[in-house]
Amino acid sequence: MSSTSSRSRSLSLLQLFLLFLLLQLFLPPGLPHPQPCLLLQRIGHKVRVGALLPAQRGVRVRVQAALNRAVEERDNRENRDPEREKDRDPEMRTNFFLPYNLSVELVSRQPVAADPDSVLRCGCADLGASGVSAVLAFPQNREELLQLDLMSSFMEIPFISVLEQGEPSLSEGEPTSVQRLRDSETQLFDVY
Repeated sequence: MSSTSSRSRSLSLLQLFLLFLLLQLFLPPGLPHPQPCLLLQRIGHKVRVGALLPAQRGVRVRVQAALNRAVEERDNRENRDPEREKDRDPEMRTNFFLPYNLSVELVSRQPVAADPDSVLRCGCADLGASGVSAVLAFPQNREELLQLDLMSSFMEIPFISVLEQGEPSLSEGEPTSVQRLRDSETQLFDVY
């Protein structure tokens, strides 16, 4: 009896081994996938965010300085140790909002002049060609805001318009039609 049980056991092991070999031949090898996420495969490991700087020098300098501070703060946050952050006060704790294998790259471009052609060329040719996922823009008036809306719909890239909080001061010598126009512009800015 023991010979039949050992024979059936060896036969079943042989059948199992043959089944395993057949599976190996017909199934593709299961290697770890280098890009586990389709989004990462499409955009890479860096999310590129564009910044369309204003053409006016004074405003451009302030915006560029603010962007540089934000990038520096982001770099400082990325270099902090998350284990040490756990022991800190919850209000002082840094939020690590990006996964370990993803980083943000800021691509800044400025138009040559403030005319619509230069702004469109800078946005479409420079920022669009560099493969940005979104664009930060700093419109200074209603016309620029409408240009950005046109570029966003044409390029199919989201544009985030950053507007100044302060409203322009009205001088007492201005006609009421100009004041009404400015009021309607500020209402449009509030909508966006």
